[in-house]
Amino acid sequence: MFKRKQSATQGDSSEKKRKTSTTYNPYSSSTELWRKVFMDAQDAFKQSKFDEAAALFTRALTLEPDHATILDCRSACYEKLGDYPSALADAKKTIHAAPSDARGYLRAGKLLSLQKKYKAAIKTYATALERVKPDDKRYSVIMTMKTSAERALSPLKGLDFMTILPYDVKAMIFSYLSFDRRVQCMAVSKRWRQFALDWNGMWRDLDFGNRGVNQHTIKRYMSYAKGRHIRRLALSDMEQNMMEKVLNLIISEDCQYIETLEFKHCVLPHTLFLRALRLMGKNLVYLNLDRSLGISFYDIFNDVLKTCTKLKRVSIKGIVPIMDNKLYLATEFMKLEPYPTQVEDFAVELQTNVSMLVAMGEKLFCYFPKLRLFEFADVTVDFNELHHLLATHCPQLESLSMGFRHHTTRTPLSENASGVQVRHFSMSSLALTPARYSVPFISSKAVETMIFTNVTGVGPVLSRVASLPDGLGQLRTLHLTSAFDIDEDDLMSIINACSNLEDLKLTHCQGLTDTVLASFHHVNKLKRLDISQSMVITGAGIKKLIDSQKGSLEKLIMNDCNYIQSDAVQWAKEQLGRNAVECRRTIRRR
Repeated sequence: MFKRKQSATQGDSSEKKRKTSTTYNPYSSSTELWRKVFMDAQDAFKQSKFDEAAALFTRALTLEPDHATILDCRSACYEKLGDYPSALADAKKTIHAAPSDARGYLRAGKLLSLQKKYKAAIKTYATALERVKPDDKRYSVIMTMKTSAERALSPLKGLDFMTILPYDVKAMIFSYLSFDRRVQCMAVSKRWRQFALDWNGMWRDLDFGNRGVNQHTIKRYMSYAKGRHIRRLALSDMEQNMMEKVLNLIISEDCQYIETLEFKHCVLPHTLFLRALRLMGKNLVYLNLDRSLGISFYDIFNDVLKTCTKLKRVSIKGIVPIMDNKLYLATEFMKLEPYPTQVEDFAVELQTNVSMLVAMGEKLFCYFPKLRLFEFADVTVDFNELHHLLATHCPQLESLSMGFRHHTTRTPLSENASGVQVRHFSMSSLALTPARYSVPFISSKAVETMIFTNVTGVGPVLSRVASLPDGLGQLRTLHLTSAFDIDEDDLMSIINACSNLEDLKLTHCQGLTDTVLASFHHVNKLKRLDISQSMVITGAGIKKLIDSQKGSLEKLIMNDCNYIQSDAVQWAKEQLGRNAVECRRTIRRR
């Protein structure tokens, strides 16, 4: 009838058995299965097999539902696959499964930021900071990501270097820009515009070129500059009425500090121009009146050089001899009393059929005792007379460039003639002219530039100069154009002697062959080579040339070379660079 009461020990034992039977066993077969699947999924993820990894993580979740780690890993897979909605859904499930775990919040915030949903990301990070313990190692990461999202939502305004850099640094930056670029910078902002208007260097160089600017534009820029800041003014192709307005502006704005004045292809009002020159005469250093009308060659010596006493450079190419056609230039010019000037660089070409040197001769060079660079174009030239005049009046001459139709020299000077020996020499003739006349002008030990156009006998002359001790050793630039009689041996001996050659032009040269190009290995500084109109050069010669000059050659020009095929041109571009090779064919229509 009465059951025996169980002891406390027996009750505890049965309770433990009951708990043991219902407690989860981590070493059961189902646990081992999802762990194995999870590890396989991790391996697939590490190998960037994201599709396979996502499938395996999904299988693991069927075995172990709502597991925070598996959900986070699958979210990462979806993120790699670009499936942001699925990734975000798993991240939210991770947060639900483990509210105090930072991983779900970090994943969700990152995905929202990638979609530029910064407000939602900030809210997610804020929730995380409330639920995750501060001692969690990821807590500081949550704070950092929240700050980044806030910055992305409200980015800092772009910093204007005009508000940061010192004045002298800004001025130096603007000084490297062309005048056109400076004007464009004025439209960036009010601050940039104000700096440009206030900076005196902005208006130092007013180069309007041949853009056909109107009077109001020039007037506005001159008003900005306040006249005294302008140091250079350049205009081209202006009619007389426009030039009158410009010159009146120069006078009214008191542009007395102009140092460089360039009026090319302009029609100048004679009296007004001379008046403007009197304003800036004390500071003018460079004057260029190429192809301009209104001022004559006679006016240059009678008025301009007297007014502008500091002139060092003068260019009057294509200028008329004298304004009054009833007067002869030689007669009027010879009446002038010569005076020494400071001019060091003089370029002249007269629109006349009378030889300038024959007409003015001795008297012309009395104006230029300090002449260093002389460039002229004339109808005829007597080399003996020219050498005598330059040796007598221009002992400091360093550069001589002459262009003429034909010469009147009967007997060439001795090659050892003393006097003028320049470092830069150029000779161009319409009629074939023997190169031997040029030898007395050239200093073989110091010559750096030699340019010959339509000149005969260049090969033997230069070969003889190259054979001298240190002959042509300093030559940097050599241009031979239409040298029909130069042969292969002369070219090779010349090139081999020019070890410092940097700029070589051999256009329309009969003796230029593949063998000559193969001999360039003695030249190791060549930067520019022009072999246009070469009739026998082939791709084989180009390959040998580039193999020897690839380290230094920057520009290769081979226009109208009929035997250089397109594959050789393409290979040259691959070796030197696309922009370093120029090869065009001229199509001649019948």
